[in-house]
This record gives sequence, structure tokens and C-alpha cells, in this order.
Amino acid sequence: MTSVKDSLYWNTMLRLPLKVISFALSIVVARLLNPSDFGIMAIVMMIIAYANQITNVGMNETIVQQNITCRMTINSIFTIDLTVSVIMALVFFASARKLSAFFREPRCEMAIKVMCAYFILSTFYGISHAILRSQMRFKALATIESLHNLATGVLSLVLAYMGFGFWSLALGQIVPLFLFTILLCAVSRWLPVVRLSNSLLRPIWRFGLWNFAKSQINFAIRHIDTLVIGRMLGTYPLGLYDKALNIAVTPSESILMNINSVMFSAFSRSRANNEELRRQFAKAFLLTALVSGPLYLGLIAVSGHLVHILLGPQWQEMLTPLRILCAAFVLKSFGGVLASFNIGVGQYRSYTLRLLFSGVSFAGLCFAGVRFGIEGVAWAYFFFSLIEFILSFSLATSFLKVSIYEVYSYVETGAVGSVIMFVLVLLLSMPLKAKTELNLLVLISTGCVVYCSYLLVDRNPQFQQLRSALFSDLRKLFPAVARPKKTYLIVLPWDISEVGGVNEVAYQLYRQLEKGGVFRPVILINSWSSFIPRFSRGDVRTIRQRLYPEAFGGTKFSSRMAKRANAAIISLLLRLYNVGVVNVHFPCLSTCSCFGAAVRAPQAPFTLIISFHGRDIDEIVYAGELERAAWERILAAADGVTTCSYSLKEKVIQGLDLPSDAVTVIHNGASLCIEDSICETPPPYSDYILSVGTFEENKGQDILISAFAKSFHLTKHRLHLLFVGRDTPYLEVLKRLVQKEGLTEQILFFTNIPRKQMPGFYKHARFFVLPSRKEAFGIAILEAGLCGLPVIASRTGGVPEIITDTVDGRLFSVADESQLLALMLQFISGGEEIVMLGSNLKKKVQQNFTWERMTADFVALAKPAVG
Repeated sequence: MTSVKDSLYWNTMLRLPLKVISFALSIVVARLLNPSDFGIMAIVMMIIAYANQITNVGMNETIVQQNITCRMTINSIFTIDLTVSVIMALVFFASARKLSAFFREPRCEMAIKVMCAYFILSTFYGISHAILRSQMRFKALATIESLHNLATGVLSLVLAYMGFGFWSLALGQIVPLFLFTILLCAVSRWLPVVRLSNSLLRPIWRFGLWNFAKSQINFAIRHIDTLVIGRMLGTYPLGLYDKALNIAVTPSESILMNINSVMFSAFSRSRANNEELRRQFAKAFLLTALVSGPLYLGLIAVSGHLVHILLGPQWQEMLTPLRILCAAFVLKSFGGVLASFNIGVGQYRSYTLRLLFSGVSFAGLCFAGVRFGIEGVAWAYFFFSLIEFILSFSLATSFLKVSIYEVYSYVETGAVGSVIMFVLVLLLSMPLKAKTELNLLVLISTGCVVYCSYLLVDRNPQFQQLRSALFSDLRKLFPAVARPKKTYLIVLPWDISEVGGVNEVAYQLYRQLEKGGVFRPVILINSWSSFIPRFSRGDVRTIRQRLYPEAFGGTKFSSRMAKRANAAIISLLLRLYNVGVVNVHFPCLSTCSCFGAAVRAPQAPFTLIISFHGRDIDEIVYAGELERAAWERILAAADGVTTCSYSLKEKVIQGLDLPSDAVTVIHNGASLCIEDSICETPPPYSDYILSVGTFEENKGQDILISAFAKSFHLTKHRLHLLFVGRDTPYLEVLKRLVQKEGLTEQILFFTNIPRKQMPGFYKHARFFVLPSRKEAFGIAILEAGLCGLPVIASRTGGVPEIITDTVDGRLFSVADESQLLALMLQFISGGEEIVMLGSNLKKKVQQNFTWERMTADFVALAKPAVG
């Protein structure tokens, strides 16, 4: 059985392109004819439509509502319809002259006589149409009706060009109807037979009669305005009003009526299942809001440019009625859904009575409004649509027992997005007053971009489910299209170009992901100067964007606005880049809160990994009560928490009382290409002691300077000491210490050296010293090891996880200058044992500490995103 979702696709998407072409053809026809021609055709079609309502006798909808498959019953319905059709054709053929006299338009007489054939043909067309709807064969139905509309437009255009006047519209209706009626009967596999069975018709008469009454009221409602204008104002104003009404009804007929047609079948099938009915009702309202809001509000905003450019100056008088009718059709769009629901679930009696009240109100409003011209009748249509919506809405919600707030949640996305689009396009149209094609294109493009951008960032759960289902179905429909790679978003609190261990990890992770091909890596930099995203594609793909923190102070309004701005920015970036993994490095609350909030949203599309590197854990350890609670929420929402060493893992676990298995240790790697290294500022000496690290107190450079000074005075060696690191204010403290020791020629400082030049510094060093007071891991040790350098390091943090004392390096107690001095004297003296330490460390690093292994561990945490 065809699903409701598939039926919606075929009944809307397939029709849309051909409907656009048909609309374009009608615009060309409108330029070839004048408003009075359309006024004559409006009168004729009103008469024909009424006769068609009578011939139907309300039975065609019964075939759909009760899913009738018995051919004898279908032919009995056909026999009744055909009998009434023949009678009505004869009556109207004989009354053609009197009807044309009533409307004071002699040209209507012959048109009415010719169009009487419409009665007979529509009987065959209506039955076969209902059969296909009951079988939910909307693909075939949409194809035939789309081609029918296209043929009507093409034939009308050809005849109008040949000078047939209003006859181009009449013949454009009747000839395609004849041809496509034959095709529709063949596709539905229904052979019309004149037979009648009262016993089979008896059970369906009740629904048929109420549906017949509803159709008569609907006809009166749909044409009372045409009747009043045609009788009291004439064919010219009627032509203007009819064209405005046709333009306003086009989005409804092109898309919304097709949705309602499918939903009527769905409501009818699900009327015994209240939960399924609620789901279908929510889907129908959501789709209607998403389509009708932007179409009609956008049409209002650009109507001035649209009418002048497409139809020409002779149609400018219809501009105000068109805008009013578009506003009315926003309500009518939902009224169509409510009508399908109320009739589909069997509330046809209550709905018909409410519709009767609405129709009587509309008639009174039309007679009152016609004194103000076609604008007054347009306002009558608007207030009628409002009354009809309120009455139908109360009936449907009382049956489903849903609140108005729940219904609002269904339409919120479409309503808010449409209003934002409407306001912005309206403001833009003020400076673009010139009625040119370029200005119209700018207005339409702006509206589309604004509305689509809002849909990308909207977080309404109902809409997110629909969007996910739509994308999933599109991938199934087009399996040949390669699915785009997921993006691995690496988040940093500073610029990637800065020197430091965290940046080295991020950069190498980016490079390895790029090689692996599983993910598309992108680096997001929390830049406080970037209020809107700034994108760059240099050595690495980067996005610079200010990420707003969760506010613990300030007003509630400012806090709420900051969070909303954050959520909108994050949602937009995640969808634009198809993000599968968000990996926050050196996390702080202002950064993590953004992705924490996003990941707590329904149907979060990415895996969140938070990676600690050392000093970043201090924000948790020394956090206040509110900040600590926020961290607990964020880490609970994260899919993975990583540290670069086991010692740092213990701090994280103790700091937030996390279970041991909640944190994963992923050791950093190292990679240096000595042969291809470049060094624009090469070391001045070929034999020296090297220390690499940011210039700060925790790195212990002052301890190394003091120990080096003592070794220099004791042995009078010719070695120099080179410090390489990121520039900080603490560097001045170290330089003063060097001056105090009188070693300005022996101790040199190099700042902010690019990573590509670092191998040049390791290349000629005698040995390496890392005297840190605190060290989460120590990438510099790995780099020194890759170069075969013997290493002296303090026994702190993750350093013992790299170096085994006396096996592949030497360790000393933190801040113990005497131990460091003793080890330095041993390394200065040299020997095979010292060389062996460097050789062992090199093998260890090559086997256990590579960027490939580190990246594989991160990818393993991100496996859900890969799937």
C-alpha cells in the first residue's frame, strides 16, 4: 500500500514544476486578453461549476471516504451522476439566453451552450479520479492532472495568440478535458456501465447527501463574490477581481489542495486510531504552515513589482484586492486541512452546519462590501475566511482534544520564519521602488534566503523530525548521489597560528583526519571580535566566530538572548558544514556551554568530545557552585571526555566526581622531518642544550637557568642554553635572571618559532631539558626523542608516562635544582649510556606516540557519527 508520505511527495512535488509552467502560460494569456474576457469566462465557469456540483450528488467523495471497491456500487454512483448531468446540460443549454441577459453580457450565451458539454465529461472524469484517490495512486493522478493543466495552458495561449478572445479560455478548458477523461478512465481501469442498485447505494446515501449539501454551500461561498460583482459592477471589475483571486488561489491549488487531498485519505483511514489521527493532524498543520506562510506573505510583499512586471499596467487596479485575498488564503489554507479532517473522521454533519453559517455570513458581507468596490468584496472574503477557520478549528480540536498551544507548536516554525521574511522583504522594497525585473529578483531572492536560513537554525522538535525524514527520503530517492562527508569540527579558544602544545595537537589531528578521508576536518576558533562567522581557506579550513557563554550574571533577558544567539549560530554552522563530531580542545565554560546546549537539543546531529590538556582543568577545580553545576551538565551530555595523560585524568575525575570509565586517555603524538626542516633563524651554535616550552613559571625555566649557571661556573664548558617558546610577559623575568647570572651570551631566547622550523633547533642540540613544575604531558619530550636526543625532565604530570627513569631518559624531582644540576653534569660529560638513553627514547616514541595512533583513538570515540 502506498504510504501517506509517498503520496504527499507525488501529489505535490510532481505537480509543482508543471504548475509553475501553467501559471507562466496564464500570465502570457493575461497579457494577450483584456480583463473583460476573463470576466465573461468567470461567469460561464461559475455556472458550469454549479451544475457540476449538482451532478456529483456528493457521491464521489464517498468512494474515497469509505474506500469503495465494488464495481457495481461505483457504476450505480456513475449512473446517478450521469442522469443528473444530462438533465442539467439540457436545462442550461435552454436557459443560456436568459442567463446572459441576467449578467447583461450577450456574449455569454454561446459560451454557456458550448460549455454544457463540460457536465457530461466531468461525470466520467470525477468517478475515475475518485477511484485513484481511494487507492492512493497519487503518482498516476498527479502525472495526468499536471499534463492536463499544461495542455489547457498551451491551448489557451495558442488560441489567444490567434485572436479567439474569450473563446481561447473556453475551448482551452473543454478540449483537454475530453482527451484526459479518456486517459483517466483507462489508468483507473474503470469501464463506465449504466447500472443501478438501490440496495448498494442505501448505506452511503447519508454521507452522500451531507457531502452534497456541503458542496452546494462551498459552491455558493466560492462564487457568491463573483455573482455579486458580475451583477452589480460589471465584467471589467469582475475580470480584475477574478484574476486577483486566481493568483491568490494558485499556491493553494498547486500545493496545499494536493496536501489536503492526500490527508483526507489519511484521515479517513485513521479515524478509528486517535493517536495516529493526532500525528497526521500535526503533520498536515506543519506542512501547511511551512508552505502557505512564506508563499502568501511573500506574495503580499512583492505584489506591487509582480503585477506590474508580469501582467502589465492595465492590471494595477487589482493590487489591493490581491493583497487582501492573499492574507485571506493564509487562513483558507488551514481551513482546507480542517475541512479534510472533519469530513474524514465523520463529522460531516457538524462541519456542514458550521460551513452554512459561514456561507450566510459571507453573503451578507459581500452585499455590504460591494458598495466599496472590489476591495470591499475582498475584505468580505477575508472576514469569511476568519469565521470559517475559527468554527472548523474548534470542531477539530474538540474531537482530538488538543490545546491551542499544542497546535501552535505545529505551526511555529512556518509562522515565525514567514513573518521575519515578510518584514525584511517589506523593508527592502522601500528603497527598491522601481518596478524592474532586477528589483523583483532581489526581493524574491532575499525572501528565499531569509526563510531558508531560518529553517536551518530552527530547533522546533516537530520540524526537526520532518526535516530529518525528508533528508533521509531524498537520499533513498537518489542513491546514486554520494553522501557528503561528515565534518569533524575542532574547536580552539585561540588562533591556530599561535605556538603551543594544544595547537600542535589540533593541527596534527586536522592533518591526519584530512589524510584518513573518513571526516572533513574544520577548525572553529572562538574569536571574540567575530560577531558573525568569518571563513578562511588557507593551510587549514577555519571559522572564526564569537561563542557566547551561559550568563551567570546580568539580567534574565540578556542571558536568554545570549543563549538564543549562541544556539542559532551553532545550529547554522552545524548544518551548513554537515558536522558529525565536535571536539572541543582546552575547554572553557564559555565554549563548552554552546555545544552543551546544542547537544541537549532534540535530535542533536553530532558527537561531542571534550579534550583536556592541562591548565584547562583548573577552571573546574576552582569553579563556583553554579559553574560547577554547568560543567556537570555539559560533561554528562558529552559523548566522550579525553585527557592527554593518566595524571590529568585523575584530576578530572576528582574534580567532578566522575567514574573512571567516563574519561579516556589519548596520549599525544609527535612527528618531525629533520631532513626537510628549514630554519630561517638557525641556532648560532652547533652544540647546545635545548629547552622548549611556553615562557611561564610553571615551565620551570628559572630552575634550568640557575642550574645551567652553576654547571657553567663549575666546568667552564662551552655549551650554550637555548630556550624556544611562545612569547609571554614572563620572558622579561627570565631575561633579567640571565643578566643577573651574567650569561647573556651563553643563554639565548627564541620566540614564536613556526612549527616547520622546529626540527632545525632539535637537529644540533646535545641534549634536551624539560624542567616543568607542572606538565600535563610534554610533546616537546616526544619531539626530542624522535631526534634521538637524551632527555632530562621533571617527575611531574604525564612525563613519567613517556620516560622510564634510567631506561630512556632521566627524571628529577620537581623544582629540585641540585638533582637537575647533577644530571646536567652527567649529560655534559657524555658517554655511551647517555647516547643509549636517546636511542631508547626514539624507539619508544616511534612505536607508542604517533599522531596516527592518537587520531585513530579520537575517531574511535566518534564512531556513532561515522555511522
